[in-house]
Parts: sequence; structure tokens; C-alpha cells
Amino acid sequence: MPLRNKTPLHHWIFWTLILFLPTQLGKHFWPDFAFIFGIRVDYLSPTFYFTDIIFLVLIFSWIVETKALREIPKRVEEVKNNKTPLSNCLIIYLSIYLLANAILVAQNQGVAVYKLAKLLEMFVLGLYIYKNHTNILSSLFWRISLSLAAIYPAALALLQFVLQRPLGDLFWWLGERTFSSGDPGIALLTINGQELMRPYATFSHPNSLAGFLLIILILLFPWKKMIEKTALIFGVGAIILSWSQAVWITAIVLFSLWVLRQRRIFLIGAGSILLFITAISAAMVFVGTAQLPFNTSEDVSLRLSLAQTAKEMVGGNPLFGIGLNNFIGHLPQVSLLPQVSWWLQPVHNIFLLVLAETGFIGIVFLFWFLWKSLENLKLVEWNLRPYYPAFLAILFTGLLDHYWLTLQQNQLLASIVFGLVLARSSRP
Repeated sequence: MPLRNKTPLHHWIFWTLILFLPTQLGKHFWPDFAFIFGIRVDYLSPTFYFTDIIFLVLIFSWIVETKALREIPKRVEEVKNNKTPLSNCLIIYLSIYLLANAILVAQNQGVAVYKLAKLLEMFVLGLYIYKNHTNILSSLFWRISLSLAAIYPAALALLQFVLQRPLGDLFWWLGERTFSSGDPGIALLTINGQELMRPYATFSHPNSLAGFLLIILILLFPWKKMIEKTALIFGVGAIILSWSQAVWITAIVLFSLWVLRQRRIFLIGAGSILLFITAISAAMVFVGTAQLPFNTSEDVSLRLSLAQTAKEMVGGNPLFGIGLNNFIGHLPQVSLLPQVSWWLQPVHNIFLLVLAETGFIGIVFLFWFLWKSLENLKLVEWNLRPYYPAFLAILFTGLLDHYWLTLQQNQLLASIVFGLVLARSSRP
């Protein structure tokens, strides 16, 4: 077979990255800026993950094999001659703004620069998908690697729930953490008066595990092959036991929208999505627990407190925000924060998080990106392009949690979905 017909090496590396997406094995570093009042904060710790190594090898291989660097002089010439497409110009402006935000706006520049590096990683991975989506989607290994990336963390989660403890040994190398149900801040659920530990698998929290599995199961639709059906069974079981109600609600909403689309009763569009995002985010900010007509759990109360804290931060610097990755560092300055160390974490809404850290300039860029991604949503056949409902699932769960912007596994998966949606948005 001629060499040109062989699968490029960077494709094989990409399948490997997909296979290891659920892992969080990494080396944490603890500079002074990763501490608050002497407390180590994982979200602020620069971490070099095993998946970062695979990512770097992937991009290096892609550049070498495709000679992608040859396009740089052409792009520079386009900029000089004012022939750069509007979307590319906006990406350049956004990059300049985020760099200025990290250096000039952020009080804690160390965590801001680290976040800037992670955003660059997400962008480059999305760009790789954008450039290679046709070959990726047509390959059998796309669905095989996705299926395996759902099966083994889901199986581990099921075993953890049955045994009510981490399994340890080999699974530590996949990123499973050592803890017990009695440790502070561990996610629990109560069944018949008995407290049970929610399964973490190789993730930092059961919610991020559930969100990750939901996206992969959507991408695997319609689950024709045995390995895909196995992923569906294990994945649904793990999602149920994770007790992630935001993921449950999102799954129900997406299924309802799919039924309405199939019957041509209601075709949701970009405007409806952005209006919904704005309404829910505003409700979280302006509706305090005292105004609710029912009693809320401690978890809900604390989430609403973090949302109101985000409002206070936006009020202090509405145009530019408080700086990338500086939300947690500003929490001790706001009296609404519960005084417990495990609530030193971002607001549980990615849109409020972007608004608080990058201001109205940042949120305008984000909404432009969402509009461009969803402008053909009404015309897309979800059965043939499941990455569109997967994209919606990220947005909907992002209204109630932050992991798509803060945790490694979810960030990389979100980048892949974003790349697929952008690549196909101009061809419904």
C-alpha cells in the first residue's frame, strides 16, 4: 500500500488521547500563588497531566506530518493586507485581550498565566479537530476509542459504589484518588437514612464524571455496535449512581427537544439557547435562597451564594472582570462565602465565571462564539450529527457547574466537541 494511503501517525496519537481522556494522572506544583490562607487549592495548582504529554506529542506530530507551519507566512501576509476573515480577526483580538487580562487585570498573575496556557491548549486541540474532522468522524477508531473511554471509568465508578471505597493499586495510575466517605467535602447521597459515597472513578468529582459520560454517550448515538451498547449500559448506570441531578435534568431536556424536533413541533435555535442561558444565569444571581418558596439543601444554598458572589465581583470591575482564574482568590474578600475550605472553588456556572473573570468584554466574545457555533442549529439533523446535542449538553450542564472550564478531562472533551461543531456549522 502506498505510504500516502496509510493512517497518519497523528491520528493514532489522537485515538490514544481519546482513550486516556478519563485519566487525571499528573504532577501538581505548589508555588505560593496556589495557596489561600495557607490552604492548598487544587484549582490554582499548575498541573502537568499525562494527557498533556499526549497532546503535545499529537500537535508536534501533526505539524511535522502536514507541514502546518508553512501556512504561517500566508496568514501573516493576510493580516498585513487586511484580508483576514472577520472570525480570525476576532480570535486575534480575543487572544490579545486575554493576555492583557492575565497580565494587567489579574491580582494573582501566576494562576492567570496558567489558565491562559490551558485555554491555549483547548484552542489548539479544537483547531486540530477543526482541521481533521472529516477523517476523524469517518474512522472506526473514533467510535471504538470513545466507547472504551466511557466503559472503563463507568465500570470503575460502579465498583466504587458497590465497595464504597476507591479500588487503589493500578487505578491510582489512572488518576483514582485515595479518600473515604468520612473525609471532609466528599460527595455523599442518602438512601433510606444511610449515607453512601457517590462514585468518583478517575475524576475530581462525581458531577464531572457524569458530565463527561453524558457527552461521550451522546457522541456515540445511535449505539449500533456491541461496544457502543456496552458503553451505554455502563455509562447510564454510572450517571445514575453519580447522583448528578444537573446531568439528569440535561439528559431529560435534550431527549424532550429531540422528540419535538423529530415531530417538527419545535426547532430550537441559537437565539433561544442564548436567551435561556441568560435567563438561568440571571436567576441564579438575583434570586437568593431567602426568596425561594421552598427550603433548599446546603449544596444549593452554597451554589447560590457563589453566584451572588460572582455578581459582587462583576460590580467591582464590570468591563474587564477580576482576571483569569482569580475567582477563588477573591472569595475571602466577599462576606457571602461560606467559611469552609472545600468551598474555595469557582462559581457553579461557566457563564458567570467568564463574566466575573473577564468582564463584559469576555462574555461578549463568548456569546459571539456560541452564536457562530449554533447559527445552523435549526437545520442540523441531530441523528446524523450528535455533536450538536453534545454541545448543548455542555452549555446546559455548564449552567449548574464549572468543570468544563476548570477540570482537565472535561476541558479536553469540550474542546473536541467545540472543534466538531465549528467545523460543521457552515454545512448543516
